[in-house]
Amino acid sequence: MAEERYEISVSEKQARVMMDALNLFSRIGIGQLREVLRHPQYENKLIHDNETYRYSQRLLDQVKERLTGFETHASYGISSPEVHDDSNIAYDLLQVIRHRLSWDRNPDGGIEVYYDTPIQYSKEELAEILTFIPKHDNLNIFGVDLTV
Repeated sequence: MAEERYEISVSEKQARVMMDALNLFSRIGIGQLREVLRHPQYENKLIHDNETYRYSQRLLDQVKERLTGFETHASYGISSPEVHDDSNIAYDLLQVIRHRLSWDRNPDGGIEVYYDTPIQYSKEELAEILTFIPKHDNLNIFGVDLTV
């Protein structure tokens, strides 16, 4: 029996928040725990409070060392066999969304990694994403009926 598939319609802003969430989840999964400090809920406070920022970094570094054995700036790579597949799924989804939004924003492309074809790191098939084109009544350009 084929696995169920789902479809979701989101705004660009919602897609960007999804990307941020997926990025954070995948980074935590590879041991980059300090990324928590970049969450918008805390980032602004920490920018203005260096003492709390440094204290938070030290605590997260201690947790990281206990969980992974890694020193401060070390982490797994996303393709490491040590990384849980859920982190890989999150990274795959991030790539797919990022790729679509980048091409929609700049159809001429660019040199950033955002324009590269997503690479599958998880055991799951890569997700598909389409740009939603709203239905228009009587869309006619230069005498050509383009009604969707």
